[in-house]
Amino acid sequence: MGKETATTPKRGFVSDGENVPEARRRTDDQNVTHLELMLGQIANYCPVISRNTVVKNSTSLTQIWQAIRLHYGFQLTGSHFLDFNSISLNPDERPEDLYQRLISFIEDNLLTTAGRISHHGSFPTPDEELTPSLENMVVLIWLRLIHPDLPQLVKQRYGTELRSQTLATLKPEISVALDSSLDEVHTTADAKILRTTTKDLLTSYKTTQNRETTTSHTTTLIENEKSSTFRDILSRLLLTMKPIDGPPVSVRVDPAPGFTPLVSDQTLLKLGISLEVGRIKNPNKSPVAERAIQELEGELLRQEPGGGPVTPLGLSIATARMNSRVRSHGLSAHELRRRSQVTNQQIPLSDREVILRQHSRRLANHPYSFRSKNHRRPSNNTVAKVGDLVYLTCDGSKDKGRERYIVTSTDDNWFYIRKFLGAQLRSKTYQVHPSECIVIPQFYSSMPFRRSYPNDSSEVSEYKDTDHDIPLTDADQVSNDAAPSQGQSLLVEEPPEVDPPPDIPELLSQPVEDADTAAVIPSSDPLSSLPTRPKRIVWSGATDLY
Repeated sequence: MGKETATTPKRGFVSDGENVPEARRRTDDQNVTHLELMLGQIANYCPVISRNTVVKNSTSLTQIWQAIRLHYGFQLTGSHFLDFNSISLNPDERPEDLYQRLISFIEDNLLTTAGRISHHGSFPTPDEELTPSLENMVVLIWLRLIHPDLPQLVKQRYGTELRSQTLATLKPEISVALDSSLDEVHTTADAKILRTTTKDLLTSYKTTQNRETTTSHTTTLIENEKSSTFRDILSRLLLTMKPIDGPPVSVRVDPAPGFTPLVSDQTLLKLGISLEVGRIKNPNKSPVAERAIQELEGELLRQEPGGGPVTPLGLSIATARMNSRVRSHGLSAHELRRRSQVTNQQIPLSDREVILRQHSRRLANHPYSFRSKNHRRPSNNTVAKVGDLVYLTCDGSKDKGRERYIVTSTDDNWFYIRKFLGAQLRSKTYQVHPSECIVIPQFYSSMPFRRSYPNDSSEVSEYKDTDHDIPLTDADQVSNDAAPSQGQSLLVEEPPEVDPPPDIPELLSQPVEDADTAAVIPSSDPLSSLPTRPKRIVWSGATDLY
């Protein structure tokens, strides 16, 4: 295709020859008309480019596309591919529109033979095409841009289909169910991002250390569970509670991945804030904070019975109601600041008296709390040594059995254990209290293994040196249902000598004297000199253990 000039009005087109089917045969004038109609439509959609540049002066679609790139300033270069990182979901944009932007950007940056970009020093011989792996990557990035937790949910929902299909193949099905998937992700996220920070103002008169007592509630909503987000929120909340140059404070947290790196964070340490991470295997790491969160969740449920996302305004209203609630000491969180929450009059209040009354109530409640939480179980004084296998009481579940752990070291009050997973010994060490462990007993049975005997009434098993035929007498008190027929003999097998372990009572060494169930052997029998140990009485197809 050439340019349209006065000397070449037909742009080099000629009429189709006879080798073209007659139904598709076009003259040179028809070809020029169809081409100018297509170029005119392109010019209509791109009014910023001169119409003559598109309709008359263009020789290929590549030239038109290059002119558009030159106008908008996004030439096809290696650095242009880095702009892919700036693509995000706009507030009013549909997820499907975002996917089209992503796939268009990738297709636009594929290497071509006409391009000027080389790869590892060589230019591509054929034009690059969109491979299945690259298409899967685009779908994965699309899901992450919609919501960071969406890829994990798609993996759970479509795990069976993904065994035999690619992610790009399931993209239409994922798009149809995207609204329900986002609702599930948002519901889970709302439950995870709600955190409550409790402020401790009371001091024990005995230990002069901060008591675990909730005086007032300060709440906030967090965007994610990254360490940087936790650090900023903890700094903002605690700096409003303590003087910046005052004594340091310690915050007890659970061993979440976002809290663990903050133990040695220099920013928090400079502000006088340190974190105390609870033990992983202790389900009661921070009971006061957990109780405060439960109370806040109950308040939010009363406030919005239908549920839904938690808004900052709704969270502030629920927190204000909790701080206005009168507690067991007769005061609310507002009134502990020595001002009435109704009249704003000053209240004569002594912190020491509040501390002593609360400490007395706790001491009086200890016996009842002990009986309530003990569940009639005896105290667990676990004694274990290095190398013993133990279970943990907190690992009890209805879905699977308890995990096994091995004791690697001990000190005065703690066990240090490592987990067995199948036949592997994990490297992570857990610190647990002896009362949380259940030692797996090392039990060895002194009874011989059961043997199978033929179920044929005409044959009796014979064993060398250990089997003796003993005829039945009138003293044998055997029921008529289980007794052998007349003339048939009993077979008594002497079990091999096995010494019981020293830690197991030798209950099996006692003779059986129950006349209702045992077959009594007369004392005149020559076998009466044998040791009175449990015997196996065998007859036709039946085996009883005495």
